Amino acid sequence: MIDFGGIVKEYAADSAEKICRSMGIFHGIIDMGGDVKIIGPYIDGRPWNIAVNHPRKADTEIAFIRLRTGAMATSGDYERSIKIDGKIYSHVLNPKTGWPVEGMSSVTVVADHCLIAGNLTTISFLKGQNNGID
Repeated sequence: MIDFGGIVKEYAADSAEKICRSMGIFHGIIDMGGDVKIIGPYIDGRPWNIAVNHPRKADTEIAFIRLRTGAMATSGDYERSIKIDGKIYSHVLNPKTGWPVEGMSSVTVVADHCLIAGNLTTISFLKGQNNGID
């Protein structure tokens, strides 16, 4: 079975940005559950300050990324996961083993398109800390 759930939000964010622009909206931000697409900067040109949440401390930010254009996506093991006997099991599964990916808590990527950023976060998460950045 093929499940496109992993890319639908990002595609929707990119599509919503195009619709907004076609309607004359050139300043704004679209947030699809942590997958963010920038329509354009604030009307005065300032960038948007987008928070990156701490994966282990609720309601705590670990960074802010300033964007005027583009998109940002984050994948992690902290929102869609389960905890059993103190161990966190991510929703991102290793296609080779079928087991949840281990090793990193969160990956954030900035790209021109939300679809690209979202896919790169998942790929980086799968590749792990040593190979994910490459």
